[in-house]
Amino acid sequence: MRSHRCWVAGDNWDWFEHIHSASFRGVPFAIVSAESVFGRRQALHEYLYRNTIWVGDLGRGTRKLIVRGFIVHNSLAYNAPEVITYSVTRWSLLVKLRGPAC
Repeated sequence: MRSHRCWVAGDNWDWFEHIHSASFRGVPFAIVSAESVFGRRQALHEYLYRNTIWVGDLGRGTRKLIVRGFIVHNSLAYNAPEVITYSVTRWSLLVKLRGPAC
């Protein structure tokens, strides 16, 4: 499995410069960092009285995407309509995340 982080750290790190606007199925929010894990599933076969192994390919592994973000009412970080309150946006995002996959 390979992992990739889109995160920058340091003493002079300005978090506002690293915020990206995003939306999921029409619901706006901001992303601070994201991480993805992907790869192949493998089975390692070891044999008695042999110094060799055989690696069996079991196909593509599960793709995982971890997004760290937030919702803020009247945010300067992303475009959200002012008529939508935090609780409505939060509820809309939860409904879209639990909905059927496309």
